[in-house]
Amino acid sequence: MPRDHSHFWTEFGTFGSLDWKGNQVDEGTYEIIDDDTLVMPYGFDQGPPIPVEFRYRIRGDTLVLDPVIPSDCSTKHFLEAALWSVSVAYPGETWERVS
Repeated sequence: MPRDHSHFWTEFGTFGSLDWKGNQVDEGTYEIIDDDTLVMPYGFDQGPPIPVEFRYRIRGDTLVLDPVIPSDCSTKHFLEAALWSVSVAYPGETWERVS
């Protein structure tokens, strides 16, 4: 049965995305750096990954993410990282714990 696109974060610092068929389409890591900020690297096949910051809030079983868009998106890689951060966060939406 089809499902919505989803993301997951584990207690071990692993991040991933599942498409509407349940296939993993994104994988990576994250690190909580303070009470309201986490960093996830946006990787490339060529060159070092770009650390992308997100502000986060957890209330009960609900997670809210807001990407921190860098002021300089003048290179293709930084622009891709900024666009990716928006697609991960879905600003204005919430993520609900399901298990």
